[in-house]
Order: sequence, then C-alpha cells, then structure tokens
Amino acid sequence: MIWNPAPFRTVVDRISSWASTSIPLYGEEYMIVGIKTTERTNAIELMPDAWAEGGAPERSWASPWHILTVKNATITDRFGYVTTWCYWPIAQDIIRLIDVTIS
Repeated sequence: MIWNPAPFRTVVDRISSWASTSIPLYGEEYMIVGIKTTERTNAIELMPDAWAEGGAPERSWASPWHILTVKNATITDRFGYVTTWCYWPIAQDIIRLIDVTIS
C-alpha cells in the first residue's frame, strides 16, 4: 500500500498498488485499487490480519470499482503490504464488476 495523490482531486488518497514483474511497464506504472476510510456497500474491509507488513493508520476498505494506473514518479510513500490472500476477494470483485467470464 502506498500514498499517492488522488488522480482527480487535490487530496492525497491511499491506494493499493498491484505490482507484478509480469505486467507491462513494471517499475514505471502500476495498476491500483483505491483504499478509502469510509465504508461503502461492496467495499472490502482491510482487517488487521490482512497486513503482512505495516498497516493503515485507520480503518480502511478497498474499493474494487476504483481501479486505474499510476506512474511510479507520483508515488509518495509506502505504508505496508497486504497478504496475497487479501488480494483475492478484491480481484474476484473486479472480475465480477467488469463482467468477465473465466472458464
């Protein structure tokens, strides 16, 4: 998890960077999922045991509908890593939201 300027606002927002060496432009650009401190319907709470290292400074939820890419140069700070199993329900919701069928 990293701090990054929210792309369409003047405030700083938390985002989850999905970094994999197999993605195009690894090290330059990352796919992200928004992390909010406001509970929303269908958001996924990041429980304390979801963190492999560090943690959010306050109660937080992942927003699977808030996905975009950010450039490495815009990343301002890292505050932890979530466990791999924490990403799975987020990924499943993204797949459901974009209506992809996996066979």
